[in-house]
Amino acid sequence: MSLLEIDLSKCDQCGMCVAVCPVCTIAANDNGPHALHEENCISCGHCTAVCPQDALTNTKISHLTQATIDCGLLPDPDAVDYLLRTRRSCRNFTSEKVSRELIAKVLNTSHYAPTAANTDGIEFLVIDNPERLTQITLAVVNEIDEFIYNSSPLPEMLTAMIAQFRKHGTDTVLRGAPCLVLSLADKELLPVFRENGRFMIGYAELYAHALGLGCCRAGLIDVCVFSKHKRLLELLQIPADKVLCGAFVLGYPQYEFQRIVDRGKPEITFID
Repeated sequence: MSLLEIDLSKCDQCGMCVAVCPVCTIAANDNGPHALHEENCISCGHCTAVCPQDALTNTKISHLTQATIDCGLLPDPDAVDYLLRTRRSCRNFTSEKVSRELIAKVLNTSHYAPTAANTDGIEFLVIDNPERLTQITLAVVNEIDEFIYNSSPLPEMLTAMIAQFRKHGTDTVLRGAPCLVLSLADKELLPVFRENGRFMIGYAELYAHALGLGCCRAGLIDVCVFSKHKRLLELLQIPADKVLCGAFVLGYPQYEFQRIVDRGKPEITFID
């Protein structure tokens, strides 16, 4: 079966499918578009999604599974700008649990983030058991203590955070959030493709903000996982064929911010 199926009664040979193909898999001649080097197709669906005549079918990804875009549902630019600028990292959460249905909604939407060469290869591991979350925090604190004991250089801020936990029981690792999400990639993916998982976390943070949820990256989880801390790995139960891309916590914010952070203006250089 050919990669492309063309309904010649609909195709007006506009050339859009050829233009948008990111890997130059499609060419055109007097008989319309046809596939070249079919093995290079990355199943992105650009070709079928752009066709205004609905004349093209890609046998790797059916256009029938792609929802039609309604531009009238898109937010105006000012609304998007406001969403982006008002999002802050949340480090104080209420004790209210986030339903698994809502967590799944956030992660399903985050899965639409761009991925390198449409590789995807990302899955999520969600931990929302309070006892396990407490054990994870303790495992991370103990790992950081080992760094300190072995005289490894650590930022003063980090040592202060651990001291706060030891003295007052303040969770400075997961921030008392009711949910921890790990973004995982197949080990066989090239390192550059593992950024896919981080792209999805970015989408998740923004959509969660729109839903009234708070998020914060759990960077200490990354540090301890890559140092292969045995107890933490036992608690996280990351499959043997997966590698961590990133981690974040999710929950309902305890406090509501009243101001937008002032980032100032970025340094921008234009080159002619």
